[in-house]
Amino acid sequence: MATLTRQVHLVRRPAHMPDASHFEIVEATLPDLRDGQVLVRNLWMSVDPYMRRNMDEEAKDLDPWPIGAPLDGPCVGRVIESRNPRFRVGDVVESLSGWQDHFISRGD
Repeated sequence: MATLTRQVHLVRRPAHMPDASHFEIVEATLPDLRDGQVLVRNLWMSVDPYMRRNMDEEAKDLDPWPIGAPLDGPCVGRVIESRNPRFRVGDVVESLSGWQDHFISRGD
């Protein structure tokens, strides 16, 4: 069964201090899991000062965040569905799949 999730997207690059107008919450439908995948619900998402550099198109030391895509960053989540033998429902995991309620992973 497909999962409805919310994602935070960068919609325009800030020249100075970012505010809510630089972001948009987007609802997205994730596909059904395939063999080897897990569905994770994020419990905690990091928002750190270094992420401001990800918002600049000319970021030198980090990959710039794309416009109109879920933002990444450290997060901790709980496996809520698994088709990967290495993970059970209820396992707590960490990833860089950050600014969204849910995501699908192969478990790397």
